[in-house]
Amino acid sequence: MPNLYADVAMFTRRYVHDSALVATDAAEILRVLNDGARRVDDYCDRHFYSELATHVYDGNGKSTLWLPDDLLTVTTLKADDDGDGTYEISLTANTDYWLWPDNDTPKVRVDINPESTLISSWPVGRRRVQIVGEFGYTNTTELVASVTTEVLDASETGVDVTAGTDFAVGQTILVDSEQMYISSITTNTLTVVRGVNGTTAATHITSSVIRRYVYEEAVVGAALMWAGRLWKRRETADATTIVAPAIGTLEIHRGLDPDVRQALDPYRARVLV
Repeated sequence: MPNLYADVAMFTRRYVHDSALVATDAAEILRVLNDGARRVDDYCDRHFYSELATHVYDGNGKSTLWLPDDLLTVTTLKADDDGDGTYEISLTANTDYWLWPDNDTPKVRVDINPESTLISSWPVGRRRVQIVGEFGYTNTTELVASVTTEVLDASETGVDVTAGTDFAVGQTILVDSEQMYISSITTNTLTVVRGVNGTTAATHITSSVIRRYVYEEAVVGAALMWAGRLWKRRETADATTIVAPAIGTLEIHRGLDPDVRQALDPYRARVLV
């Protein structure tokens, strides 16, 4: 389950006070962390991880095309001029189009440069525009102190590093241009899922630099809050009301709790009209 915004170490520091439970309930911890991340995505109508992908969009006959996805970088942008399913027109950044906003990411709109000699408006019809690129709200990473301690081939799932304690289960790391998801850690060996989020599993040399993906603080906090509440609600059979003589009656919300929604409201995607 790649793309957890909060990792197992974060979760256990906050919610699990019995270290024995970390091992016995590992699958359940990952389940609630995954649920927390996907609830965040669903509520915001966007995802906060980086993914390499090919997306197609309907053309509108205008010079401006709003995107329903967050766009970080463009590898290729093409248009299908005649609706035959072949993208005949290859466009060049700045010469033929601009991404908006100009000075910030993610990009949410593609504008045709009026000076383009290839195109003056987006062709009208289904699936007329194709973008190959990197999608998501952010691709921010941080350098990890550890490096790889062996040559890594394209199929190996055990990554030996200088210090396993530099990592946590549930994190996504970047080695060269390949993303890997950490599913377990044994001493200084990371067990990973290779080539996640559209990246390609590749060979990496000894002492390869490792970077770790980091996410918006509010997003991490919201995902962690929701995961923690799911974890605690196991004890109440997901009841909506808990009666405790010492503290009275507590009402448990269904769906995302109000404080989780409040944290995420600034990150909700714009509704396209």
